[in-house]
Amino acid sequence: MRADQMPDPDNNPGFGGERRMQLSSDALFTWLALTPDKFWVNLNPDQPGKVMDAKFGKTDAGRVLLDADLLMKYDFSEALNPDKHAGGKLYWDTAPRRNGIPCFPGTRFWIEPDEAKWSGTST
Repeated sequence: MRADQMPDPDNNPGFGGERRMQLSSDALFTWLALTPDKFWVNLNPDQPGKVMDAKFGKTDAGRVLLDADLLMKYDFSEALNPDKHAGGKLYWDTAPRRNGIPCFPGTRFWIEPDEAKWSGTST
């Protein structure tokens, strides 16, 4: 569970209250109800009919993964902006060129979850 701010006994006594707890509970039951092959999202513009599994798409967990994937794509495009980042400038400056125009390889970014493990500590 995630909280955006530490609890304050006077003004904010919890970590999001009942609403966050309900979202967490819904996510848990989604993971229990669907098989792992359903947990994917796809924002490939060449596959507009294949954004996510139909059952997973009806859940908050599906929306969260879709939001995370979109945010990741925004972050990568921002990092490759030559006007804002030295790495982005290097990427553009060293790209192969055809008739003076940069030719970039087809690049896809995606999130691959790792196995959840107990660290033995609590925060």
